[in-house]
Amino acid sequence: MKHIYMWHDGDVKRHYFSSKLTYNKWLREFVSELMSDPTFPSFYGNLKNKSKKDVMNYFSSNLYLEKIKLDEA
Repeated sequence: MKHIYMWHDGDVKRHYFSSKLTYNKWLREFVSELMSDPTFPSFYGNLKNKSKKDVMNYFSSNLYLEKIKLDEA
């Protein structure tokens, strides 16, 4: 059974990944950039003073990440 992963930020913006590995690579870059932004705590106050791992876990939750099963032909 094949799957893809879809990540969305709650708005219309979506990212699609062919594997969990490619998703995790993207997520590490995304979280690093996000945490280096000085305005980060104002948008995600619940993540203030959290570790990078905690932030990555938050963005990997069902709120943001969906595993989609593909039909097999």
